[in-house]
Amino acid sequence: MIHYRRHYQIIVRIWFERIKCEVKNSRKLMLMHLANDVIQNSRNKGPEFGREFGKVLPKAFQHLRTSDGTTREKLNRLFTIWEERKVYHRRQIVEFKRAFSTATERIQELESPSRPQNDEKESFKQILKKPSRLIDDNKLLEIFGNFIEE
Repeated sequence: MIHYRRHYQIIVRIWFERIKCEVKNSRKLMLMHLANDVIQNSRNKGPEFGREFGKVLPKAFQHLRTSDGTTREKLNRLFTIWEERKVYHRRQIVEFKRAFSTATERIQELESPSRPQNDEKESFKQILKKPSRLIDDNKLLEIFGNFIEE
């Protein structure tokens, strides 16, 4: 598929149509693994596939919400891999996860307050300690103040 990258839009559109009409979870998972393979292996040759898949993946994950437990676990593993390998930006992966999450998971997400991790807090503190030539300290406090608890 990567060799036909000038037809990337048609290929991604056909992939998306196949994943929407597929009934079996195993086939849907196979199609997601195919997309993952194409996305990762085409990064060096050109970002066309990654960008195009990025446009349809939220809708694909929304369609995959009803997958069984094992399939959901394997698809969640894709998010981890994409984060670790920086295949997509973190905010885009969050968008994929939101599309994939069920109503119950979204309610749980809303009920549990989202707090930055300790290492994130430390990096914000380090940023605030260093004077910035572009943004004054008051502006930095305004931007990052809600992440710091002191």
